[in-house]
Amino acid sequence: MLIFIVALLSTYCIGKTGNNDSKRLSLNERTSLETAGKIIVAYVTSWSEVMPDPNYMTHINYAFGHVNETFNGIEIANEERLRSIVTMLEDKKSETKILLSIGGWGSGRFSEMAANTKNRKSFAEDCKRVVDKYGLDGIDIDWEYPTSTLAGISA
Repeated sequence: MLIFIVALLSTYCIGKTGNNDSKRLSLNERTSLETAGKIIVAYVTSWSEVMPDPNYMTHINYAFGHVNETFNGIEIANEERLRSIVTMLEDKKSETKILLSIGGWGSGRFSEMAANTKNRKSFAEDCKRVVDKYGLDGIDIDWEYPTSTLAGISA
């Protein structure tokens, strides 16, 4: 199993624009994109019901999970929505990969987790548990501005 740990990820987000100018990706085109190293990612949020058509992207990043209060694991916002997205993709036999994005603007506790060997190990183990439990393809670490206090979080 491959777990993606990504500090910075350039993304292309294709949402519902109301027009049909975008072309649906065939399995061959999707495979060609991945083989060529091109990835089309959409962030899907825990607080909205908006769900872009997975046929237009190679990956979905579910936003967000957070480092837990004891700095050694993950909290997932709206677990039921995450489950429903995974189930929907499985039902459609979609090739779209789904990752849990942990972090985001204003999401703290990364510094505390990373500063302690035991917490880092426990956090990594919990990432694996979450990937296995929800049938995910990986984890996206969205640790924003780790040296800045602008977001009101520990730096």
